[in-house]
Amino acid sequence: MITALLVLIGILIDGMMTTALMVLIDIDGMMITALMVLIGILIDIDGMMITALMVLIDILTDIDGMMITALMVLIGILIDIDGMMTTALIVLSGTLINIDSMMTTALMLLIGILIDIDSIIITALKCPTSIVK
Repeated sequence: MITALLVLIGILIDGMMTTALMVLIDIDGMMITALMVLIGILIDIDGMMITALMVLIDILTDIDGMMITALMVLIGILIDIDGMMTTALIVLSGTLINIDSMMTTALMLLIGILIDIDSIIITALKCPTSIVK
């Protein structure tokens, strides 16, 4: 069983206070903390922003060794995260964004925009009708 607790908290992002949902997921006695910003998804697990387990509607989790596979069901959004390699598949209104990188922090907006805030240059990918890689 997966136990989740939703708590409204205030987090500080780039000098701007933002209201967020904090989800505490208990998997096999291991507590995982995840933060979800109301305008996007900001994920933090045990101080390491490389893997995430965050769902508002449903969640399926399979843990095999160091491999963690998470299915995020949120208005057609699916996120698959394996180990330290972050693979994000965002399916929303026909939009598919596939990102394979070592970035540790990302804001995944519901409109198909992915912003990498770990680098100097902010990368935004937005394509409502085609596939962007």
